[in-house]
Amino acid sequence: MFKITTTRSNVKDADVDNEVSTTWYRFSSILELSEVLKSSYKLSHLSDSFPPAPPRCWNPQIDQFEKQFLNERKELLQNWARRICGLPRIGMNQDFLRFVQLKGIKMYMER
Repeated sequence: MFKITTTRSNVKDADVDNEVSTTWYRFSSILELSEVLKSSYKLSHLSDSFPPAPPRCWNPQIDQFEKQFLNERKELLQNWARRICGLPRIGMNQDFLRFVQLKGIKMYMER
């Protein structure tokens, strides 16, 4: 299980506290999201540079509860998530918004 925490700032009123949402996901859900997002970018020039999801670990000789393994997996997932969040128009992708529990929220991008 992996925890995803999203923080939404109030752009209009800086005095209002941020809204934080935490959701737990199985690794298979993250892989499914990756495939759905990848298919939504397949006609884009970004399809070749779409970040691959971290690989599954099928090796029974690796202790998947070992601290080193968990830290490496966490780092891989964080790097993948950062790259996904940096994709153009990701804030308008309904599959992504549902996954991070922001369904129905309009995202405003400022430059």
